[in-house]
Parts: sequence; structure tokens; C-alpha cells
Amino acid sequence: MTAANTLATFGDKCDEAAAEAEAFEYYSDGSVPRLLAGTIMAVFKTLGKGSTNADALAALENAYQDQCLVSRGDWLVHLGIAGANVKIGSDSDHYTTFNNSVPVGTDVSVAGYSADNAGATLVCGSLFEAAVPFLRIHATFVQATIRYHRYWSRAGAIYSNNVLHPNPFPALDARYQQMATHMIAAAIDVIKVHGRIGTNKMGPKI
Repeated sequence: MTAANTLATFGDKCDEAAAEAEAFEYYSDGSVPRLLAGTIMAVFKTLGKGSTNADALAALENAYQDQCLVSRGDWLVHLGIAGANVKIGSDSDHYTTFNNSVPVGTDVSVAGYSADNAGATLVCGSLFEAAVPFLRIHATFVQATIRYHRYWSRAGAIYSNNVLHPNPFPALDARYQQMATHMIAAAIDVIKVHGRIGTNKMGPKI
């Protein structure tokens, strides 16, 4: 082997080592790392003596995916919608949240979503659109004794059947926007911390 070939081989190995280092840093870098040091150490402790870097990276990815999968209960508490018929606003102008707005069994992951309005809107869609419209979080406007509703939806506005088209109640749409803004902002917070809320904060994840 010539000196040139030896240098080339050494260079390739350096490139491979740099690529592997970058792959590991993917989970630990940044002001809000994908995995905290305690989680990474816990993952490494599960690896056997014959484990390779590929095994370690696969284990880290599995830990990350598990962390990002947020349970229905944690979502309800974080979004402030745990409970029955929680009204935000006045009796005649409010939005209503309740447990059934996120159906039982709806655990939603934040892995792969951008921490912005677009990503959070998709996450909220996965949470709320699993329910039929009349069981979703919704805005309410009351005129006299008649109640008018607008239900959560990404695919165009969904109103109760007694709302004329176009909607004659700007207050109903304004309250709906307040509701949507709150939910989307709360979902962004979860995406930013890679699912580390509620019970996902426990153990090595802190």
C-alpha cells in the first residue's frame, strides 16, 4: 500500500468517525436536546458488551420515540382541558373543553413535527379530530336563549346546524381563534421539549 493509499484510508476512517460522532450529537446537542443526559446514560447502561455504535444509535432513537409519544392524560393536563365542561370566558361567550375532546386511547407523538404553528396544528388535529365534531372542543356564543357553536377543525369551519352562512356572529369566530391559539401554543411547547411533559418528565428524563 502506498503512502497515498494509506492517507486516503485514514481519511475515510476519520470521516466515518466524524459522521458517527455527529449522529450521537443529534440526540445531545442544542439548548433543548432531544434526550437529556440521564436518559442517554440509562440507554447506554442497557447495551451489552458486544454492542456496536449502530446498536447504540438504534437504542437512542427508540428512547427518543418513546419519549415523544405523549399519553392522552398528559395531553389533557398540559392543554388545560382535563375535566368536564371547562368554560373559558363568560356564560354567553366562551370556549368549552372537556376530557372527551381527546378520545380514550389517543396518545399522540410529537416526533418529526416542527415547533411552529404548522407543526402544532397537525398535532392538535391528531388529538381533536379523532372525535366526532360535536364532541370536540368548541367555541360558544349565546344570543337570548339560543346557543351557537363552532367546533375544532382544520378543514374549514364547522358550525352547529343553527348557524347561518356566512356566520353572523363575529364573536363566535373570535372566541374560536382564542381557543385555537391557546391549543396550538401549548402544543408548540410540547414539541420544543420533545415530549418531556407530565409523566414523561420522570426518572432519567429529568
